[in-house]
Amino acid sequence: MNIETSRLMLKPVTQKYIFDIFNNFTNEVTVYMFPCPVKDISETENIVECWIKQCANKTDYVYAITLKETAEFLG
Repeated sequence: MNIETSRLMLKPVTQKYIFDIFNNFTNEVTVYMFPCPVKDISETENIVECWIKQCANKTDYVYAITLKETAEFLG
C-alpha cells in the first residue's frame, strides 16, 4: 500500500532502497535507533529482507519516503 501526499510518496521498503538506506542511516543518524548501525551493505540487505517478510506476514510495515516529483529517497 502506497501513501501519497502533495509532495511525498511513502512506499513499502524493497531491495531497490538498500543502498539508499545503507548510505543515509549512518552511525551518527542511528545512534539511538533499532536496529543498531550496520557495518556493511550485507547487513542492510538482511535487515531489508526481514522488513519485506514482516510486511508480507502483515506484522510490521516499513516505508521508504521519497519526493513525489523526483523519487529521491529521503528516509
